[in-house]
Amino acid sequence: MCDAPLPPPGMIPAFPEAPEEPTSLREVLEQHAQPGTVCYGCHKEMDAVGIALAEYGPIGQIRTIDDFGGVVDTTGTLEGLGAFADATELQALLATDPRFGRCMMDKLFTFGIGREPTDDDHMVIDTIAVQVATDGFRFDDLVAGLVQTRAFRWRNGDAP
Repeated sequence: MCDAPLPPPGMIPAFPEAPEEPTSLREVLEQHAQPGTVCYGCHKEMDAVGIALAEYGPIGQIRTIDDFGGVVDTTGTLEGLGAFADATELQALLATDPRFGRCMMDKLFTFGIGREPTDDDHMVIDTIAVQVATDGFRFDDLVAGLVQTRAFRWRNGDAP
């Protein structure tokens, strides 16, 4: 969680076009990224999260049929965390990972401040992440923690 992805390997095959026979996103991904293929290393890490969110269409509408014509199946497993049935259970699993709060705060910091955190920033991020974890991972607590940091308030280096 929050680790940078590995650089893509060379010679990545093209993602298959929609087949003539209706299939599903899950089947297409399983064919594309089988164990031992160049694609498998990254897909084994990413696909479970994407599958969990497959019931949401491109603009967030709930759907039961995916882009390949198959019935949406949102079940999956996250290595080291366990199985889930849908996005709600995925969310609950992610919240059990001790890296979750720190990762969310790190990404929110980078987005909100517009730069990567420094070593000094990491100490503040860690403090906020621990507090937010204690309070149940509420997103508004993450935002409140961010906007109270020196890095956010004095973004241009000018004290108020």
